[in-house]
Amino acid sequence: MEISSGLIMQICSFFGTIIAVVWYISNTLSNLKRHLSNTMQANTVQDKQLEQVQTSVNECSRACKEGRVKLWEDVNNMKVQIAKLEATKQHEK
Repeated sequence: MEISSGLIMQICSFFGTIIAVVWYISNTLSNLKRHLSNTMQANTVQDKQLEQVQTSVNECSRACKEGRVKLWEDVNNMKVQIAKLEATKQHEK
């Protein structure tokens, strides 16, 4: 069995193609890994920012609720005072 120079060239070309494909896939996977890492870091930063926003919203909500409670207490006190004044006024008639 003789190996001709054409067969050797085909084998070399085949191995060259295999090496190129492996390099291309390796490079592509490396780029995907890098992009995924960057995206994960960005998501972590956004998660922290969202937690801060949620905390601020909760604090504002609590402050608003406390303000509404205070307003209703004042309104109820005024209603009691008005009722007393109306009773006194009708008693004087």
